[in-house]
Amino acid sequence: MCALLPRITTPTLYLRASTDRIVSSRLSHELTSQLPNVTVTEINGPHLLLQSRPRECVAAIATFIRADSNQPYTRPVTGGGSGSPSSTDR
Repeated sequence: MCALLPRITTPTLYLRASTDRIVSSRLSHELTSQLPNVTVTEINGPHLLLQSRPRECVAAIATFIRADSNQPYTRPVTGGGSGSPSSTDR
């Protein structure tokens, strides 16, 4: 999996739980250091951030989307295909 991470160029938000006892800070750093277009936001809380800190998560996601919406969108080029539009082309 780690070999694929550098190929993910889509802007990615990683919400890091400051008191996460499941995903260590070492593993978190290992993951995010491989992503070329990642934003890491640390939120004070446990592993299940969306359930335990929903307002903080919503604020972080909204900030991320607003910042990313200021960037021009470039549709990734993918090889091959049937020529018919997919749900992402609509």
